[in-house]
Amino acid sequence: MRLILAACLAMAGAITGCSTLSDARGTSEFCEIHHAMMFSIEVPAPSPSFEPKPDYLEARNRLFPHGFPKYPPDNRRKWVVFVCDYCTRAEADWKAHHGSN
Repeated sequence: MRLILAACLAMAGAITGCSTLSDARGTSEFCEIHHAMMFSIEVPAPSPSFEPKPDYLEARNRLFPHGFPKYPPDNRRKWVVFVCDYCTRAEADWKAHHGSN
């Protein structure tokens, strides 16, 4: 019986993988800045040691809170996030003028 249970647990682990999936989408599928419909994507979570620059974080919160996530990944964890096309463009424009995060 223990062997069957161990085999079932191993099979479940192999099917689901070792990563954990967290829903980080928020409550609305509309961007609060651009009033546009967003889409959901699954992305690797950021590496725990990743710390963006304060000026980038301030700009992201004000101008493009739902840009496409770009950071060093933690391949053991995944997030589901909303992405706004307008936020993605605004972030690219900001980075072109201010440099990368």
